[in-house]
Amino acid sequence: MRNESQTSQITRSRLSLLCLTISAGGLQMIWVAVMGQGSPLLTDLGVPAYLISLIWLAGPLSGVFVQPIMSILSDCSSHPWGRRRPFIIIGTIFTIFPVIILPWTADVVDIMMPSTNTEKKDILVARTIFAGLLIWIFNIAVQPVQVCMRALVIDSCPLSQQVQASAYVSRIAAIGSVLGYASGFLNLPRALPWLGTTQYQCVFSIAAFSLVLSVLVTCITIQEGMGPRIRILGKKELSGIISVIRQLLRSVRIMPNNMRTVCKVQFWSWLGWFPFLFYITTYLGNIYEIVMSASTSDDVYIVQKYSVHSGSIRLGTMTMVIFASTSFFSTLILPNIVSATSIDPMKTTRVQYHASIEEAKLEFPLDASLVTLYLRMKNRIQISRPTIPQAWAASNVLTSLVLLAAIFPSSSMVVMIQVSLLGISWAVTQ
Repeated sequence: MRNESQTSQITRSRLSLLCLTISAGGLQMIWVAVMGQGSPLLTDLGVPAYLISLIWLAGPLSGVFVQPIMSILSDCSSHPWGRRRPFIIIGTIFTIFPVIILPWTADVVDIMMPSTNTEKKDILVARTIFAGLLIWIFNIAVQPVQVCMRALVIDSCPLSQQVQASAYVSRIAAIGSVLGYASGFLNLPRALPWLGTTQYQCVFSIAAFSLVLSVLVTCITIQEGMGPRIRILGKKELSGIISVIRQLLRSVRIMPNNMRTVCKVQFWSWLGWFPFLFYITTYLGNIYEIVMSASTSDDVYIVQKYSVHSGSIRLGTMTMVIFASTSFFSTLILPNIVSATSIDPMKTTRVQYHASIEEAKLEFPLDASLVTLYLRMKNRIQISRPTIPQAWAASNVLTSLVLLAAIFPSSSMVVMIQVSLLGISWAVTQ
């Protein structure tokens, strides 16, 4: 087996890059299932709205504490399978079980607490605790999968291909989002009754299967060498989790200013993204139900309440399909618009431009004026291309404006257009 330095120097083909990054699609599908269907599922289980917010704290808290720890532990690993794959495989196993069981929460609780011997209030409490515990387990278990997948892509590609590999990750994740949201829009219990009797059961089962399949493809086809163990910590310090946290805090203190600025922007950016990702389907569903209740009489609305609720969830899911599709096409278009470097092209293009003019006059003395005109037009186009930080800043401004506009919804169609615009920002954020 090759060591890691040799493996990372191999120039990978498109098929190899696809196998390396395909797990990002499976991971995105499972995130989409939990984020898009999680809040409606908890609402149907009878979980109060304020408790749903507390349950979703599992995501950011796990990302803050668990993900950095898993990153450090994988960096220090010397497992024969490699530094990343053991964490990806074990994390995947512990991720799929809560995802598969979550939509069966009501059935599991009813078996454990028969309604004939238990009050309805106690059943609701049990459902809340059980569902909340499963979501916390999921958010903790998915962190090593997420962080080690990204690290595996960087470890397995030479420096010249890392930008291309990152583009593959973004595009495959966008495809995973489209497929994940589309599966929530289809009538799966009718098409695939063997997966479950409810939409939630089918969607979550498909997401879990997609993650397992994509992880298997990546782990089987990508050879990750053992590589030299990165000695971030000494041998004695690695014995306890407290020492890992101490090293994490030490890394935060010595972090370069540029990296610290990026982390600050990410913090405030995700403070806006989390409510959107977890509550957008519920938000769209509420707007749909308000419009339907206003356009029908109370008696008719009460009779059709279940179908209206199902329609609201499908509308929210369809809107997210549009959101994911916009994000996918943005990942194809934006790399051709945004400059591949973070350096302001104004500082470099002028020098190259003047040098090209002088070369053109020497090489094409008769047609120098036409060549000069062409180079001037080309130079203006290059200068107008935004840098990566500029595109990121513009996407955050767009996100802020759209989220502010969502406070004053006028119709379901307007909100759908606003959400589709956020797909552009999501592509840049990813």
